[in-house]
Amino acid sequence: MLTGLYLAGNALVVQAERQDVIAANLANASTAGYRRTRAGVEARHSVFAQALADVIGETDQYQCLSTNTCLDPTAGPLTSTGNPCDLALDGPGYFCLQGESGQVYTRDGSFRLSPDSLLVDRQGRAVLGQQGPIRIDGERWEVGADGTVSVDGYPTATLRIVDFPAETATLLGDGTFTAPAAATRLVAVPRVLQYQVEGSNVRPVEEMVSMITTLRTYEAAQRVIQAQDQTLDRAVNEVGR
Repeated sequence: MLTGLYLAGNALVVQAERQDVIAANLANASTAGYRRTRAGVEARHSVFAQALADVIGETDQYQCLSTNTCLDPTAGPLTSTGNPCDLALDGPGYFCLQGESGQVYTRDGSFRLSPDSLLVDRQGRAVLGQQGPIRIDGERWEVGADGTVSVDGYPTATLRIVDFPAETATLLGDGTFTAPAAATRLVAVPRVLQYQVEGSNVRPVEEMVSMITTLRTYEAAQRVIQAQDQTLDRAVNEVGR
């Protein structure tokens, strides 16, 4: 009986966590370069569940459910902007930015020029080339498909484009990612598109369907807890009398 309450309560926690992930995806459906997070469910060993099983004598209930999240690498739609600072990647890879605690990665190529001629993102973080921050010091500039930055007709830098397995990425609050240095690698032949920006890969209709399914599962777990509670009530009060 107590095991049933524990498992149903565990299901409530898991579905609430999945709902949070889905809500974050929907909130970023219009965020440039956003990569949706997929929320799955996995069984793992639980010390608490084992302790509970030891008390009630059911030694086979040693696992609980937990959510696992993974980045969805599917590309988002491309939009032409006419702005030379806007860049997009057609294929795998991420732009590198100079964060406060090291490099961070993004697919959002909505860049701009800072007062000191550095190419930066919306938060003012420098866009990195293979030799450091990209500086545009000239009248005319363009970015080639291979990431080469040319100013007044002369190549001055090459964008640093890296890739990493989706399961190693950690999503930060501003839509950028971090990944272990050992998991990152330079993209040998990137395809950079100037004057374009990649949109979010979130499909609102699919997320809404997932949200409804998660809510129904949550409600089912609630009903299980209510049924278990009523059974315990009768066992304690009616059977005792």
